[in-house]
Amino acid sequence: MNKRILIGLCVSLCSLAFIQCDSKDDVLEDIKIGKENISTLTLEKQVVKKILLTGGNGKYRVNVENSQIVSITINLDTLIVQGLNLGNTYATISSHDFKKKLDINIVLAGLSVSSQAIELRPGEDKTQEISVSGGGHVRVAVTPEGVVEYKLNANGYLELYPKYEGKAIFSITSEDDKEVKNIEVTVKPKGEIEGFGWYSTRAASYIPLTDNRMIVTEKNVGTWFFGHTRPNDKKNNAMFVSAIMNPKEGKEIEVDVSKNTFRRKAEPNDNIVVGKHSLIVEYVDNSSVTLLGKGVKLKLPY
Repeated sequence: MNKRILIGLCVSLCSLAFIQCDSKDDVLEDIKIGKENISTLTLEKQVVKKILLTGGNGKYRVNVENSQIVSITINLDTLIVQGLNLGNTYATISSHDFKKKLDINIVLAGLSVSSQAIELRPGEDKTQEISVSGGGHVRVAVTPEGVVEYKLNANGYLELYPKYEGKAIFSITSEDDKEVKNIEVTVKPKGEIEGFGWYSTRAASYIPLTDNRMIVTEKNVGTWFFGHTRPNDKKNNAMFVSAIMNPKEGKEIEVDVSKNTFRRKAEPNDNIVVGKHSLIVEYVDNSSVTLLGKGVKLKLPY
């Protein structure tokens, strides 16, 4: 009898020992987010970040306070976080009886452009592209309009289409209005204009618009451009441009054009119509003044 009691006692003690060993193996630890066990995450908008989860029983669930700001999914033991919109929110991660809160702040990536100054030629077939990154949904403004047409494509490149000579400033503004990047675009045909007269600036090189066989200038009155060397010939066509008084480089002035009866064939936008033309004084020296307009350039004796 005593022998049976002793055997039963031994069996009970062994079973208790095994149960205690199993209990030690089944002890669960608290949830840890990442190697550093973070409790706060700052993430740029549209960026995806993967974070390893440990602790709990290995089976995880997540609940997001505001799913408009951030998207969070779990793949086995990996937390996948993607910033959607600017703002702050939090996520709660659960496993077994454990919970862990993760505060999340979605911010904009810094705004940057691949070039801040560029020179182009009008009429080029190849489109020039400038990379625009960061800043969220940026806004693009250009001053003045018309010199360069543009499009911001889906890949974040600003496509530039130069139209005629001039300078344009592109202002790229970040979604939160905190950053602005400026790009100066200079459009200019190659070479320089030769001689007095009107020129088109809409091609890779300057194109004369008037056939100036003879030029007559009267001080403080203006300049006549003749299409023939005999000004008294009734068939001779002439263009008169009013005198430029005290021109200053960079200043906008008006000139009067009359008797516009001769010109070379050019684009419709290059028509030199009778009337007033607003032009910018580009260059002045002792003998001439050069004026720049929308698609045209005029060089006059001075």
